Amino acid sequence: MNNWRRSKQRHGFRDFTRPTRAELAAWAEREAVGLTDGRVLLDRLIERMRAEQIIIPGISVVERMAAAAMHAADAAVVAEINSLLSDTQRLQLHALLSVRYMSAKAGCLGCVSRPPGSVGGRFSNFSTSFS
Repeated sequence: MNNWRRSKQRHGFRDFTRPTRAELAAWAEREAVGLTDGRVLLDRLIERMRAEQIIIPGISVVERMAAAAMHAADAAVVAEINSLLSDTQRLQLHALLSVRYMSAKAGCLGCVSRPPGSVGGRFSNFSTSFS
């Protein structure tokens, strides 16, 4: 047995294998709901891996996992809202979001004219989900 395996065994570290990856992905999706900054999820994911003594893979792997979780959380929120709306409400929301999206694409003035805390690029495809 090589030194790496002995050290891993002695200190209780686990590899980032399929079952562990699936468990972390599910956790990350639940954690991502309500977050608007993927860096927060990335930090939480790394903290969780450290706490559970999971050997952290290359950062690009962890970043992709966090990005996939943010995307899945967005899709879940859109689906939830969509299921609660009537057809009329869905059309009105689509029209509202289309106008805001088009004005934002007009250039920097569109970005500057938005009030602080308004919905940004993360939900830019939100209106297409209601079409």
